[in-house]
Amino acid sequence: MIKKIKLHIQKYIFYDIFAILIFIAINILVYKFVKDYQENKNSELDYSYFDNTIKEAYKINPSLFKFDENNIAIVKMDDLIRPITNGKDTMYLGIVPLTKEQDQCVGYFIVKKIKNDLQIDSSHMCDMIDY
Repeated sequence: MIKKIKLHIQKYIFYDIFAILIFIAINILVYKFVKDYQENKNSELDYSYFDNTIKEAYKINPSLFKFDENNIAIVKMDDLIRPITNGKDTMYLGIVPLTKEQDQCVGYFIVKKIKNDLQIDSSHMCDMIDY
């Protein structure tokens, strides 16, 4: 029995190693696909990459940001899609985010001013606004 196993291993070692390598490669590939899918799912509603753009828009034209007594401003996407200018500097939003259905986001940002810093809540960016 042991001789048969040794003979099998000697005869088919190449195929055994090849099968093990294919199995490992498939597992790595599936792991990467699952990891990327979960990462995309988590970042689907994360629009924090617009934070610096909003801060720059505030530097160029602070009149877009109408802060209330609690230092909170609601800035609509409609206001940001148009060119932002102060007469000297002009800025464009660039890429406008889309929903799953490929509709343009028409929501809003909630901007809170704390001392000289802006905290931006972008979770409502693709919410619908009642017009």
